Amino acid sequence: IIYEDQSINLKKVLRSKTTKPEKTPPDAEKDGGSPVNVRKIQVENGVLDFADLSLRLQFATRIHELEGSIVGLSTNEGERAQVQLDGRVNDYGMSKIRGQLEPFNPKHFTDVSMEFRNIEMTSLTPYSAEFAGYKIESGKLSLDLRYRIKSSELQGENQILLDQLTLGEKVENPDAPDIPLHFALALLKDSNDQIDIGLPVSGNLDDPQFEYSHLIWKALLNLFKKIITAPFKALSSMLGIESEKLDLIVFETGETTLPPPAQEKIKNLSELLAKRPQLTLKIQGKYKPTDDRLALKSFAIRHMVAKKMGDKVEPDKEPPPIDLNHPEVQKAIKSLVKERISPQALSAAKENAAKRAAAAAKKGEKGIPKEGLDRDFYTGLLQKLFEAHQITETELEALARDRAKAIKEALVSTGKVDGSRLNIIEPSVAEGESEGGVGCKLTLDASH
Repeated sequence: IIYEDQSINLKKVLRSKTTKPEKTPPDAEKDGGSPVNVRKIQVENGVLDFADLSLRLQFATRIHELEGSIVGLSTNEGERAQVQLDGRVNDYGMSKIRGQLEPFNPKHFTDVSMEFRNIEMTSLTPYSAEFAGYKIESGKLSLDLRYRIKSSELQGENQILLDQLTLGEKVENPDAPDIPLHFALALLKDSNDQIDIGLPVSGNLDDPQFEYSHLIWKALLNLFKKIITAPFKALSSMLGIESEKLDLIVFETGETTLPPPAQEKIKNLSELLAKRPQLTLKIQGKYKPTDDRLALKSFAIRHMVAKKMGDKVEPDKEPPPIDLNHPEVQKAIKSLVKERISPQALSAAKENAAKRAAAAAKKGEKGIPKEGLDRDFYTGLLQKLFEAHQITETELEALARDRAKAIKEALVSTGKVDGSRLNIIEPSVAEGESEGGVGCKLTLDASH
């Protein structure tokens, strides 16, 4: 120790609480209230022990091989000491402490940065058991911390890197939050099996309820709850992917082909899943009974008319619209009604059309077209075909399954997502509006 430029043997000072400096500076002899100034404390091969006995499983750690110095130590109000310390944590971890503080009133002013590298996480099991309900099986921890205190107000910045973290067995703790912690970790783990979190904290040190460890774990748990509640939104934000509602892939009614907006979501989803390899995706095809049934009927009837006319249309290709003024179309419609409903139905439709024409003529109405050009007549026949053609619930479920398959195939085709991570589950009815179409639901899960 350099005590106002005079040497003091540090070992003798620390050996006993009653040990006094060998030489006392002149100012200190005048009265007991005089300030004490220590220009420099040099630490060599020091040891710092820390223990937290407030936990169910008590925590303790040690920083050894502590080297560095503290300069400008003073009892003067407002004086700030500079701190520079390096040490070894347990067997293979390291620490660096830099900053300044008012040593006799740290709540008034503190500005300290700390680095910790390669800390074995199993030693933190007392905290994970207390606040999360799990032991830690393995993993390494690195921290970049900066804490600023001004007039008891704490502002803390925590950059936390968890490497190869694996949870162990569950710990019986009724106070631990009931959250799917494995899922939360899978959401955060990148392709290198690392979790990198920026975690700001704040609080008032004079608050009787203030506890630092609780503050950190509360911030962590709030983060976990946030990403679990809205995982797609949280991941999109973390990974810088600009896309809304990634959990919903929207198809046009009656369709199984991915439209361009859905293809963009597939691209973003593949990037997201590539960066989070511990996540799996559940794909649930959906259908709207009324809208999809009408669309499938329209598709089927147009195919029938085209085929009856002799046109070649691929089964899965969109058929052309029906032109009711075209003679070949009219002929095809009459033939289909006769075949698929009955000849009597066609005859009855003709009789009704003739009666309408006669009634119109009797009233003196002009311009009523003959049967072959009567649009109302063929519209009525077409409606009969629609009513007669049935779309079953099984067909609607098959439509939903085909949509799910289209999503899975599109994701696999990007080359970034293995098909084993994509699970198609049983389809269901779509509820509510989905951007003008039918939205298929995607759900993230953790691989086991």
